[in-house]
Amino acid sequence: MNKREDSDKLRTLLKQLSGVAEEYGKKDTLEKVGNAITQIEETTSVLFCGEFKRGKSSIVNAIIGEKVCPTDVGIATSVVTLIRYGNERKAFRYHGNLSSMFLKESGIEWERIVEKDEIRWEEVEEYVMGKEDGEGEEKDDTILVELFCPVPFLQGGITVIDTPGIGGLDPRHAILTQMVLPRADVIVFVVDSGEPLTQSEKKFYKDKVVSCGKKNLVLVNKSDMLSVDQLKTHIHEIELSLADIQPAEIVPVSAINWNNYIRYKKEEFRAVSNNDKVLAAITSSVEASKKERLKVLRDMIMVEVEDISAAVTTEVEQLRSDEKQKGQAIVKLQQQQSDLLQFRTEIKDPTSEIRLQINAIFENARNSVGGKLAHEGTILTTTEFDALLEDKKALEDNGRWLVAQLNDRIENLSRGIEREMNHAFEEISKRMEAEIGGLMNGEAFVLSDNLRGNNIVNSQLAFSIAGKVMTGSIIGSIAAVGMEVLIPGIGWLAGVATAAALIWKQVSREVQQQKKAALRQQLLPKINLVLTDMRNQVNTRFAVFNQNLLQVLQTMASETQQKLNNLQVSITNSRTSQQAGNNRIVILEQRKKFLDNLSTQMKLLYTKPFVNVK
Repeated sequence: MNKREDSDKLRTLLKQLSGVAEEYGKKDTLEKVGNAITQIEETTSVLFCGEFKRGKSSIVNAIIGEKVCPTDVGIATSVVTLIRYGNERKAFRYHGNLSSMFLKESGIEWERIVEKDEIRWEEVEEYVMGKEDGEGEEKDDTILVELFCPVPFLQGGITVIDTPGIGGLDPRHAILTQMVLPRADVIVFVVDSGEPLTQSEKKFYKDKVVSCGKKNLVLVNKSDMLSVDQLKTHIHEIELSLADIQPAEIVPVSAINWNNYIRYKKEEFRAVSNNDKVLAAITSSVEASKKERLKVLRDMIMVEVEDISAAVTTEVEQLRSDEKQKGQAIVKLQQQQSDLLQFRTEIKDPTSEIRLQINAIFENARNSVGGKLAHEGTILTTTEFDALLEDKKALEDNGRWLVAQLNDRIENLSRGIEREMNHAFEEISKRMEAEIGGLMNGEAFVLSDNLRGNNIVNSQLAFSIAGKVMTGSIIGSIAAVGMEVLIPGIGWLAGVATAAALIWKQVSREVQQQKKAALRQQLLPKINLVLTDMRNQVNTRFAVFNQNLLQVLQTMASETQQKLNNLQVSITNSRTSQQAGNNRIVILEQRKKFLDNLSTQMKLLYTKPFVNVK
């Protein structure tokens, strides 16, 4: 099957629907779907992750066919590395304040926070490993390195992502990896044949890899260290260990033999490396990921087709009514027109009752979250901090235990505040549904949970057949992985990671000669800085949500005008002569047949060609 067959079929269906879509106000929506199809065709990201020293970078080098990622006896990879296709070699590094990058998702120009510099190809290893240059200037503020090189494997639109290993002492590594995981299309989890799957690996696979809901596979590196029977046993043990989480596709690989084959071109290295099966598994996962993302787009087209079809059916039923029913229908339409006019006026007026109620709901939610953060932060810096400082372990190991305990509490606090915000956003959406429904004489509206996302791409709230707001996070999530997606907002955990690194760097140097008073003096200001950062992030998240809310209201007002126009057409048509009405019915019946046929074709795509999607 042609790899583009699925997308070509969807594009053909969109083309068939284009004329009708424009008449019913769906043109912009379907154009965005078409753009998303093109993005899926052009870009798929494959991310490699796992505990440190599992050979991720060596595998990436083997796939690329040259050493683009550093490998070392110690921890080599300290930043995220993106490798894309390019006609010539180019390298860029992104650096800056890691904890502030979440602002990018808020629509703020993140280039003001994170800087991009072109670097020499020979310098890539220094920045990826976070080394210092000869004059002592630190390079560990690098967040991401982006490489372009003419590699055939990447020419089809694959972006390979190498990530820092998890499980090391530097929390920044884990945060960077977790930052890009949800943005990848395919996740490759690398483990070692030399030891059983650890509990931390199993937890990471469950909580971070599987939870993303993306295509994933497991590579067992250093497979040449075991005999054939030993390798089979080892793979079987991994299968059993992961079975209660999610059945995984497991493929053995020997990165060292793969790279030796690239270097020496000897067939025995290639055979032992198992590179053919690894590339086949990755390619298969890439194609499956594309199909799944196309399936989401297909479902979106189905919703639009059903919406238009329902509108056609409604109009036909109105035209078929007798004179008395036509008169009643006209009165009803005029009342609906009046209701819509009132609705549009209320939504557009910032001083209207509905807008004031929405503002009050919003402020109450923000004050509630802010109050919780203030309360929990006070407890952390007083009662909890004092209890930890009095613990007999507080001064052990240069205060490392104390810092770890504080980091855990800060992380738990940030997660709790994140949950509170999500709950607040959900409550705001529900209250808005009720308020808008009341304004429109009880007509049902549903605000999508995606309203709390940071990027509104498409809104279909007003008067779609299901009454939904689709804020565009579906299209956003299936869009191509560019820099604007792969350098997203960090949110809470990035702030925690940055604070943790800063705290540890100072405490590790000073704690040996400090006692409790010195620890208090050193740690409390830094904890308060973290709490201040959280407060700022809470305010920013609510500000962004409020902006998105206003955009949704503006879109609703705009779509209300479109609905008014459509109703006016319906009223006019209802007043035409019987012959004109009959002619209109013929046109609409033909259109309904066309839409039913189109819907049938769309339903066939559930099993063909998507039948092989796992």
